[in-house]
Amino acid sequence: MKAAAAPAVPFLVSLLPDGAEGTISLRGHLFRVTPGREVSRALAEIGDAAVAPLIVVLRDPTFQARDLAARSLGQIGDHRAVDPLLAVRDDRDPTLRSSVAYALGQPSQRRWSRHWA
Repeated sequence: MKAAAAPAVPFLVSLLPDGAEGTISLRGHLFRVTPGREVSRALAEIGDAAVAPLIVVLRDPTFQARDLAARSLGQIGDHRAVDPLLAVRDDRDPTLRSSVAYALGQPSQRRWSRHWA
């Protein structure tokens, strides 16, 4: 699926800022979802083809898009994301800072630790 899904990456990235909440029922439990969160999961599954577009989204004016991009990059674990994530680690939003810390704390991203003050 990863390579076959690569052409969908630009469209999926454009949906990251969508924070419209909905509810789904799964096995008798209700879950709050947003299109952006679901797209973030899909982009993480796609992997390599999503890294460069997600790095661009780290500079998006929309908080939710930046936050979800950081989370997706952490799940992908590509070394190309380390420096861009470090560049936004001091964002004014505490949720984004937390997402960056999560992303950089993944085993594949361990080289960040010497940069975190």
